[in-house]
Amino acid sequence: MELRILGPLEALADGTALDLGAAKQQVILGVLLLHPNRVVSAGRLVDEVWGEAPPPSAAKVVQGYVSGLRRVLGGDAIVTRGRGYLAVVPPGALDAERFERLAREGREADPAAAAGLFRQALSLWRGEALAGLAFRSSAAGEVERLTEQRIGVTEELMEAELALGGGAALVPGLRELVAAHPYRERPRAQLMLALYRSGRQAEALAVYRDTRRLLAAELGLEPGPELRRMERLVLEQAEELAPERPSERGHPSVSGLVSRETGAPESPPGTRRLVTVLAATAASTAALDPELLHHVLDTHARTCADVVTRHGGSVQRPPGRPMAGVFGLREVREDDAPRAVRAAVELRDALQEWQADVRRDHGVTLPVRLGVESGEAYVPDGSPATGHVFDAASLLQQAAPDGGILLGDRTRALVRAMATAQPHETVAGAPAWLLSGLRREPSLRESPVPFVGRHQELHQLRQALHEVVARRDCRLVTVLGPPGIGKSRLTARLLEEDTVSVVIVRCASYGTGAELAQLVKQVPVSSAEERGPVSGEEERRPVGGGEEERVRRILTSAGQPSQADETFWAVRRLLERAAAHRPLIVVVDDAHHAPPELLDLLDYLVACSTGAPLLLLCLSRERRGSWPESVVLGPLAEPEAYKLAENAAAGALDQRAVEAVVRVAEGNPFFLEQLVAAREETGTDALPMTVQAVLAARIDHLGPAERTVLQYASVEGATFHWGAVAALVRDGARAALMSLVRKNLVMADPPQFADEDAFRFAHALIGEVAYDSLPKRTRADLHERIAGWLTGKPGAQPAAIGHHLEACVRLRGELGLSGERERTLAREAAAHLAAAAPAALLRGDVTAGALLWRRAVTLMPPDDPERAALLPRLGAALYEAGRFEQANEVLGEAIALGEPRVAALAEVERERVRLQAGTGWSLADARRVADRALRALRGDDRGLCRAWCLRASIDWTEGRAAAADESWRHAERHAALAGDDRELYEILGWRASAAAFGPMPVDPALALCERSRARVADSPAAMAVILHPVGLLLAMRGEFAQARESLREADEILGELGRLQSAVSHHEAMIELLAGRPAEAESLLRAGYERLSELGERTLLATTAAMLARALHLRGRDEEAEHACRVSARNAGEEDLPTQVMWRGVQAGILAARGAAGAVDLAREAVRLAQRTDLSPIIADALFDLAVVLYASGAHEQACTEARRSRALHERKGNAVSAEHVRAWLEARSPSE
Repeated sequence: MELRILGPLEALADGTALDLGAAKQQVILGVLLLHPNRVVSAGRLVDEVWGEAPPPSAAKVVQGYVSGLRRVLGGDAIVTRGRGYLAVVPPGALDAERFERLAREGREADPAAAAGLFRQALSLWRGEALAGLAFRSSAAGEVERLTEQRIGVTEELMEAELALGGGAALVPGLRELVAAHPYRERPRAQLMLALYRSGRQAEALAVYRDTRRLLAAELGLEPGPELRRMERLVLEQAEELAPERPSERGHPSVSGLVSRETGAPESPPGTRRLVTVLAATAASTAALDPELLHHVLDTHARTCADVVTRHGGSVQRPPGRPMAGVFGLREVREDDAPRAVRAAVELRDALQEWQADVRRDHGVTLPVRLGVESGEAYVPDGSPATGHVFDAASLLQQAAPDGGILLGDRTRALVRAMATAQPHETVAGAPAWLLSGLRREPSLRESPVPFVGRHQELHQLRQALHEVVARRDCRLVTVLGPPGIGKSRLTARLLEEDTVSVVIVRCASYGTGAELAQLVKQVPVSSAEERGPVSGEEERRPVGGGEEERVRRILTSAGQPSQADETFWAVRRLLERAAAHRPLIVVVDDAHHAPPELLDLLDYLVACSTGAPLLLLCLSRERRGSWPESVVLGPLAEPEAYKLAENAAAGALDQRAVEAVVRVAEGNPFFLEQLVAAREETGTDALPMTVQAVLAARIDHLGPAERTVLQYASVEGATFHWGAVAALVRDGARAALMSLVRKNLVMADPPQFADEDAFRFAHALIGEVAYDSLPKRTRADLHERIAGWLTGKPGAQPAAIGHHLEACVRLRGELGLSGERERTLAREAAAHLAAAAPAALLRGDVTAGALLWRRAVTLMPPDDPERAALLPRLGAALYEAGRFEQANEVLGEAIALGEPRVAALAEVERERVRLQAGTGWSLADARRVADRALRALRGDDRGLCRAWCLRASIDWTEGRAAAADESWRHAERHAALAGDDRELYEILGWRASAAAFGPMPVDPALALCERSRARVADSPAAMAVILHPVGLLLAMRGEFAQARESLREADEILGELGRLQSAVSHHEAMIELLAGRPAEAESLLRAGYERLSELGERTLLATTAAMLARALHLRGRDEEAEHACRVSARNAGEEDLPTQVMWRGVQAGILAARGAAGAVDLAREAVRLAQRTDLSPIIADALFDLAVVLYASGAHEQACTEARRSRALHERKGNAVSAEHVRAWLEARSPSE
């Protein structure tokens, strides 16, 4: 078996490639092979495949992938070790292992043997390591490590060849290496040595000068010691640069070189480029003294050089010709001609000032004439370019009037869109044009290429919009497809409808959390006078000033506690009002990057928004299961692809070139346009075969300033701000940025900061490629600088600052840097991430809060006290996010640290996790933990609140409602002192439940609930939680209409928000059971039962199953009821007394109905358990279950006695409905009643 990861993943058996299955299965194998013969945990594999949002079944899916790999590779190829897997890789089977072994042997060998070993090592590479596989965690760093090793071995091969006397033969390869990795200084020093040995000393020194300019302009650095030493040795023509063994020098080819023995130099290689030449030679005059003339002409030359270089051109003096500005000399770019003309305009203005100075100071008028022409030039390495275009530009300059700029015919065609020109008399028989002026910058558009095809897809979207308008409801449609397939173009076509309002939300890939703010800011708001006619339903809807004020307060309360349920409700009302008088389309761009909060909001809007036409369009690369309606974009049909390519080319490409573009793009519209643009820019057929390569090549062909701005801007993210760019780039940033806008690589975007201009990449891939093109050291430095810039911006999000500092630390770590500076940066990053977590929790996004704390903790040293203090909060957030196992692990670590207060709080949180998970808990242990915490956490109101909540949970689980209410009362006080409204609202909800289920009579319980409702008036979600027990209390009094209305109001809020309580709320089912409607109760319970079964949640599932069993038994479906009893018994905690009582009472009734033995004993056991609590409704129901079972067994008198006890408890509670039900049962069986 041969295993290959140095390229696309392959496994070969007897030379035949094996089918390795789906992409995610290959990711699993790739990760295992990156760690051969080492255990990789299952959790790590989950992270690599799904990142931070794995599906609930991720662990099982990984097991399935491993099984699939075993079937392909053999059962012993992957073995299970503990909670992970190990790939068994025999020696020599893995190409990466062979590569590292050959490289290691090469470093220990003499130059001749080393060169051969390094070549063998490099021959194992077939492309990028594990090409085509997407890793979502640290495996990407392992791939990067292999890539770095490959580059290092290439440099070592060159070193060995130079040690063997190599020179000219190494130059092409070294030039490629330098071009691919421009900031690595070692290849540049090697290139200087190879050029020097080839007799090209001037070119060797030019390499040093170019390197120095590059490092200074883009990084603000000077060359390192190795390069400085090489420059000095070349200047000194040091003997040590000569080959040690002349006999081993590379031999020049017969066709291309002249023999060294003749003493003639080798002919340097060259290229042909399309360049634009700006001729601006100063006229000489005999009226000035030669020395004065030199000074005047030198000023002219320096002015020309400043302007030309500022516009990205090069200044050169071809043999026998005057100085010229050349655009496109080093690389061809699409705007060479426009930049030359802009430079000509600026230069003319600057030279006219020079002209005026000379006339004023010396009494001589020297004309200012400029000529610009484009054409083909031959550009030898290190030598001036040559070509007729230089003569043509010079002739145009000579023919231009004073103060005029003459354009050649080719230049005029290239700048037609940005310049106006008038015909001029011919120059040397060729057309010429006198420049009149520059046009105003064109307005920005998504694409200048006309829209092609997509008729069916556009019809689908228009139909969806029309249906939304007709039905006045909310609908979500996903526009689905891979990058560049045309999702944005199709949507833009739809948005041309002039009868709709539009909101566009763009999702960032690292989680800024600004999406909701984008949405709210863009929603159109019309005054009452501007509102058109609305539907009767909308007119009837209450939209009074009170609600409007609450919406405004929720959406604008900066820094105040805000739950997701409140925010979602407010956003819905805002959108509905906007859509009521004009249909509203909300476009979510890059929805595959959408944070959980935004996804939840979209689901909520679909479920709950009514009465207003609202179309949600999600543009995504990935399908989401809960969004079934999709418009899927596939490749364009071949005729449409040809039409689009021809439109994009606008005649610039011939038919053969168009066919090549269509073939490579495979119907992807964006790829088509980019490939056409790249062909126009390079003017050659040497195009890369993937869009990633095309974008990299296009970026590489940008000017230094533009490329720097594009690369540096990509570090901030998909959206970047002018202030950040200006902070990172020294000179020319504004002009370069505007040039990028003109080139349609970036476009304006809504800013995060009021005093900033913001931009975004025209396509996410542009930013990704630009970012990847930066060296890691540069990336790390830029992340740090952006963090510093953000720190000084009012309103900057701590999460964004933390993200950049975190990235800086990670990148520096990958480079092996782990000193005091890195530790300081890590502490700063952790502090910002930790500061951002509470805000995420306040808006109800517990997943984001947990992730932020996790990242902060990961950055801190294990012995950092601040890290220890964060662990309990991380554990609590993981618990709230439903990640019980991870929460247990984190809290266990906090406890093991031994710091008393940290350990006390961590133990509290761990017991809460155990209680919720229903496993590994003991109420006695939990009570001891709570009591210890109450002593240890004195002075910490938040900690005391959590400890009292644990005490209350224990009492509640034991069925001691009064004691639980007392504990919650203490917790309520500490929550108020801590200013934690989120905790306070939850506690008030629990107190309402204790009033409903405990011994407190109905009327006082309702009064308590009313007082709590007044305290939570600003929180719709907290209000909804309290309305559930209110409904149950009203039902006990027989007020079923009011009870159902209370539950309807509560469930409308909670259900709209997707809260778990809405799916598993027991109150509504209890009301229907009280009302004698078991069928309705069953329907309500069934949905929650199935959902909880899928989630694997045990405590709520056990209670839901017991209640479902009750409804089924009352309907006579005892077989199903018995199954539900078994589920409840299996999942209920031993000390979860209410649930233990419920399932026993139902099971006893089933047994009694069958005449089976054990019914009475089981019912008596239920009563004994119930009497350990003070939950009067539970006790009364257990007594009545016992009465029914006794009566069925023939013990009639005893049955009536127990029924009377049940009735008395119901009457004491004020449960008139249940009391009447028992009374009727007694009357039918005991006439004396």
